[in-house]
Amino acid sequence: MISKSNFNQFLRCSCELWLFKQRPDLAPAFDADTLRAFTTGNEVDAWAMKLYPKGVNVMGFGKAGAGNTEKAIADGAKVLLQPTFMAGEITCRADILKKNSDDS
Repeated sequence: MISKSNFNQFLRCSCELWLFKQRPDLAPAFDADTLRAFTTGNEVDAWAMKLYPKGVNVMGFGKAGAGNTEKAIADGAKVLLQPTFMAGEITCRADILKKNSDDS
């Protein structure tokens, strides 16, 4: 699976992404900008939980996350935090997904 952060690594340098995925033991430490992005991502997650305390936090990445998202939707969840969707090999993960109505 390739995340947004992985894609940005690829844009900077394809070798950086390969190293991160295949040989993380050889990869350099994260720089200040990357650490700041991780911190910001965690802050967004915390705010999402505060905004939607009854939201369902979907666990898992890739196929596991997509399966858990489908189950939460089938169970009637109105707000999903970190839902995952897949189309073939393409994976998309959102911070917050809120159902607006029951209209199809």
